[in-house]
Amino acid sequence: MRLPLALALVAGLSTHAWAVESDGTEPDPALTPGAVETQSVDVICHHRTTERRHATTAEKNAVYKAYGLPTHHSAWCAASGCDLDDRVPIECGGSNVAANLWPQKNTGAYNQVDKNRLEGLCKKLVCQGKITPAEGQTWFLGDWKAEYDRRFGAIKGE
Repeated sequence: MRLPLALALVAGLSTHAWAVESDGTEPDPALTPGAVETQSVDVICHHRTTERRHATTAEKNAVYKAYGLPTHHSAWCAASGCDLDDRVPIECGGSNVAANLWPQKNTGAYNQVDKNRLEGLCKKLVCQGKITPAEGQTWFLGDWKAEYDRRFGAIKGE
């Protein structure tokens, strides 16, 4: 009950222009500031992410609505659809709550497949002890595309 109210409040703080102008590669920081569930290396490296995925269909629909998207096939999602993604990936300690969810496009440069590649590297480096969970989480709380470029090189074209 509180989730739709909270999303409606946050949506009021966000500009509808952002939803119109977005290309679906970055979350609206007002709607999706990000949320961390754990800093535990044990949880990140040895527990399945399905144990931490719990957003309901109603919660997911509320996120699309907050973003001004009637469906996952409207605005920047029209061509190939969008899927809700966690700004801070669950596999890197992110939480599966509305404040961490945003509609991300399925195709083009910097789509969900590209972000998933960076998420996999984050988890790998955390589990190898090369970075802390907090360090990996900052990749996604900042400009994940810049971090992707730094790690893998820039994606050319759409």
